[in-house]
Amino acid sequence: MSTISISGEFTSSINNSVTVTIIRPGEYFYSEEFTGDFSLTRNDLQPEKIYNVTFAGSSPGQFAYEITGNITVNPTTGRSNAGTIACGNTIQTT
Repeated sequence: MSTISISGEFTSSINNSVTVTIIRPGEYFYSEEFTGDFSLTRNDLQPEKIYNVTFAGSSPGQFAYEITGNITVNPTTGRSNAGTIACGNTIQTT
């Protein structure tokens, strides 16, 4: 199995919400909502597979994330400006 860790940070301390979704259509689905800074680890992903990791929510401040672990581009990072959070990455596990 492959392991990934995902962390997210908000620049605002109030009214934050983001749902993290990891999906491999027809094979794997994981979703969890957070209302503040977070860190999560998943150790049940298949090696050498492609997964979509998405972030959806809102914040009056910026939101930044980092994906690390058994992936080909390590780390994978991203950022969303204030307002609506709608971002993500396609990752490949190793």
